[in-house]
Amino acid sequence: MKGINLTLPSFLRRRSGKNRAPGRRPARDWFIMLILAAFIAGGIWLFGGYLFLNVHTEKGALTEEEGAPSGSLDRKKLDDTVAFYAARIKKLEELKRTHPSFVDPAR
Repeated sequence: MKGINLTLPSFLRRRSGKNRAPGRRPARDWFIMLILAAFIAGGIWLFGGYLFLNVHTEKGALTEEEGAPSGSLDRKKLDDTVAFYAARIKKLEELKRTHPSFVDPAR
């Protein structure tokens, strides 16, 4: 074991010096931030993989049954909606034909 160097990495070694603030070790801080970012990215990657593998099954993304779409549209509601918009178009066309009783400041 002559050729193996068993020294600690620079961010683990304690350094003494008068120009450093006590307790401040930038290399260690960057290492901790890197490990934390890698851990978060790994968690996101694992969760995305889980969703990807279970997307075709029912347990992948659960939805509530209340909001499920019905089989067909209600004919009365559809007719009421069409009648509402027809009346709205008729009202807008009438407003375009008749001039308002007040002065329009934009003109």
